[in-house]
Amino acid sequence: MKRFWQGVSLLAILFYLGVGCTLIFSSFFARFIPEAYRKPLGIVISLYGFYRAARYFSNRKNKADEEESNN
Repeated sequence: MKRFWQGVSLLAILFYLGVGCTLIFSSFFARFIPEAYRKPLGIVISLYGFYRAARYFSNRKNKADEEESNN
């Protein structure tokens, strides 16, 4: 079950980065979001994706260090 949630976390990170980059570099959402808001919103969403990725990978490193010190 733990592996499942790791996969879900990675999918969420990819989702945020994908949507953020699509907002910044594409006109895919032009029908729903005005031009003035697309790029700033894309930057914010991408930054949140990077933040989640940094937390995810630092948590994995910390857990690996804990397991190594316990052995």
